[in-house]
Amino acid sequence: MIKNEENFTDLSNQDLERGYWWLQHKELINKIFLVFLILSLLSLYIWLAFAYLRYWQSGSWETYAQQLDSQQFNWAQYHQERVAKALKISSAQALATNGSLYNLVAAVENPNTDWLATKLTYRFVVNGQAQANKETFVLPVSNKFLLQLAYQAKTSIQSVQIEILETTWQRVGETDFNVFTLNDPQYLGPNIQVVEDKKIDLPARVVWQATNDSLFDFWQVPWQVAVYNQDRLVGVSELLVEDFKSLETKDLEVVWLYDLPRITKVLVTPQLNIKDKNNIKNQNKDNKTIEDRVNL
Repeated sequence: MIKNEENFTDLSNQDLERGYWWLQHKELINKIFLVFLILSLLSLYIWLAFAYLRYWQSGSWETYAQQLDSQQFNWAQYHQERVAKALKISSAQALATNGSLYNLVAAVENPNTDWLATKLTYRFVVNGQAQANKETFVLPVSNKFLLQLAYQAKTSIQSVQIEILETTWQRVGETDFNVFTLNDPQYLGPNIQVVEDKKIDLPARVVWQATNDSLFDFWQVPWQVAVYNQDRLVGVSELLVEDFKSLETKDLEVVWLYDLPRITKVLVTPQLNIKDKNNIKNQNKDNKTIEDRVNL
């Protein structure tokens, strides 16, 4: 066997002494290092304990805790802000029509952007006597009238109030409830027209043209019509239109068979809840509307 002596280096006596010393004291050095590490950690814990004690006694801890608590998400406030806000109801009034007949009226506003009042139960109280309960709905961010038309007054009306008995809410997403286009509603006062040499008395009326811009055919579309003298409400009426087809345009009108003061403003609003699928004609056997099928 050939030995390669070039790979070996002669060790001096000093190197041998150092190695021998390291072997003798290696265990002791490890113990000293371990003790030093333990003492360092213990010192750190003691320092942190004293620092925490000083911080707590100085009142800074309470301030920090309050700041930390204020930075946390306020779930109670979050839920409070998302609940449905109460409907805004005006005072009720009685509008005289013919003889002892009155239209009882109160305005309601839904200030919520994502809450639909699917069922609003109300009643009028005339001279302390509660009338029959009525139901309606109120669309998000909308105004309408609560009505009892043709109320027969047996005595003069001294007081009239509106009572809200129950409100049922439904959260809705981004929904366009305005599916009708109206062309310039106009008030036409009473006048006389001559047809084939015959004079015909025409009552006061409001006329308008409405187009169903949606994909739905509706069984019924109610309308509310209000007329004003300046800012004073002087007359209200309702119209129920049957079978309003998609993209169809209809000429509509309501009439007043009693005298009205000078009319300066007309307000016409459809009272249609497109979330009510029972009012939609074009549904398949699975009770899906066109909107459902389009979104599949």
